[in-house]
Amino acid sequence: MLRPCSLRSCLVASLVLAVAAIPAPGQALVRQVNLHELSRRAGVIVHGRIVEVRVEGHPSYPNVPTLVVALDVIENVRGASGKRITFRQYAPEVRLRSGGIGARGGKLATHGYRTGEELVLFLYPQSKHGLTSPVGAGQGRFRVLRDATGASLVVNEAGNRGLFESVEASARKSGMGLSGVEQSMLARSGSPAELNTFLGLVKRLAAGGRP
Repeated sequence: MLRPCSLRSCLVASLVLAVAAIPAPGQALVRQVNLHELSRRAGVIVHGRIVEVRVEGHPSYPNVPTLVVALDVIENVRGASGKRITFRQYAPEVRLRSGGIGARGGKLATHGYRTGEELVLFLYPQSKHGLTSPVGAGQGRFRVLRDATGASLVVNEAGNRGLFESVEASARKSGMGLSGVEQSMLARSGSPAELNTFLGLVKRLAAGGRP
């Protein structure tokens, strides 16, 4: 059960965590970032499948709502230890009440995370409050889809718009050569990207161009 608090203490706790945490998704308020920046800024880059999503008060600030997401790791690019990772994200849409957690409008907010969904995530390093979120909001969260042939594709919440802009120039500046398949992928900005080609390029970008 969540502990009740005064209006002032609730507001202070919410403000502290909201400022300390990475902003929640809101594409209109978040500048565009490309794949090179996503790869460099992320503390965790992981391909995985969601096994649990829940909303709860922050352990240190019970009246501040947070979203807890657990994933089974399919492939770790950076920062994931073990076969499962769990992260906590600030969830301002959720309304906390004494005795439990509710949601504005009666619908529990989960920022679009769904149990069973396969994702590639680029997560910021954790804040001092143990919070994180995808880099560039929805730009750092890629759903893994299957096309009619069964091929695995990735697309973020911006539809991959601007994702590959200037990436080739940044890669070459780092001394990193690109394969023909990678160049072809980069030329199709705004289109779903083939999963293995995408992850292969991300690994090299995250490593600073080293093979």
